[in-house]
Amino acid sequence: MREEAMLHFEKHVVQPRVRETLLSLERDYDARSDGWTSGFVEAFRNVCLQARKRQKEAGKAPIAYITFSMLRTALADGRDVYLVEAADQRWFLDREPSFGSYDVSWAFRYVRRLREQLRLEAPAYKGAIVEPDVDRIILREAVKFHQYVVRLGRKAMEHAARLPEFLELERAEEVEVRIGEYWDASEVVFKEDRRPRKDKAVKAWLEERKEYTYAYEAFEKLDLAGGDYSRNDLRYAWFRSCRLSRSRLEQCVLIGTSFGRSDLEGSDLSGSLIHGADFSGCRLEGARLKGTLGAKGLTDPAHWDMPGYPAVRFVEADLTGADLSEADLRGAVFTNARLDDAQWQGARMDGAVLPASYREILPLSDEQRQAVIWMD
Repeated sequence: MREEAMLHFEKHVVQPRVRETLLSLERDYDARSDGWTSGFVEAFRNVCLQARKRQKEAGKAPIAYITFSMLRTALADGRDVYLVEAADQRWFLDREPSFGSYDVSWAFRYVRRLREQLRLEAPAYKGAIVEPDVDRIILREAVKFHQYVVRLGRKAMEHAARLPEFLELERAEEVEVRIGEYWDASEVVFKEDRRPRKDKAVKAWLEERKEYTYAYEAFEKLDLAGGDYSRNDLRYAWFRSCRLSRSRLEQCVLIGTSFGRSDLEGSDLSGSLIHGADFSGCRLEGARLKGTLGAKGLTDPAHWDMPGYPAVRFVEADLTGADLSEADLRGAVFTNARLDDAQWQGARMDGAVLPASYREILPLSDEQRQAVIWMD
């Protein structure tokens, strides 16, 4: 009887309520995440200050890892707080990390709302579903809400990585900022790699097309021009001021990849997944982005299987003569971009933000022209 009740509760109460709550968080995140980043940045600043103080006073080794960790014990106690740690190259084996905390109530108030909804509906099962059952369900489902903390952390690090408190730290040549569960799996939301590396060696390595190897990697000021990197999985990688001109990047996974002011002139990205990729400040003259997929938001707005993708960003990019035909660029941001002679045939542009100065110039269809947002 209890097993049947639990199965019914899961199907008809838990999963619909979880989906509704996550869709509500998705909508609020889309509208309010810019404001929510300040709390993450401040928590990051504070742990950097603590670590720098330790370095000055006690000769603490260079920092290699800054980790934001979800604490299930805190969640069970109703405390919306993550542990923040700055550690040297020993990471979890560092016996003297610097500590801080991060208030995640912006995300976990939705978890509390879900818990209350489940508690209110449990009595209908006449004692078969008790409060500890609800608490176990909440601990299980919390990881879905945690994914928004990861997404926000990645967004916030665009600013946090420029903080003087971080730049003044004695840092290891490789630095990672990670978000995950305490002493468990975590995801890189920022990586810095200042190791001296030879352009030709890195280029040859990328051309090997190894599986599960290049995602979340960081490449700094490397000349990788003319390479064949097609079909590589480069999701959430960082290419900072790199030369990638005339390179083959067709059918790559470039989800969340940052090309920060890199040179992609004449490169071919046709058919690649570019959801949430950042091409801000990049040279993309004559680049091919034909058939790329980079729509913003949920795959299916009526359902939830993961947080929606951020917008693809082409802020201040030079797309002169670029081919964006047949691309799905819904919600993409082209603020202050150069778009002369770019090709848009068949591109999906719903909600894309384009410079108003190109309103009468771009060869868009009537449907495309009505779907975009023109911004001064």
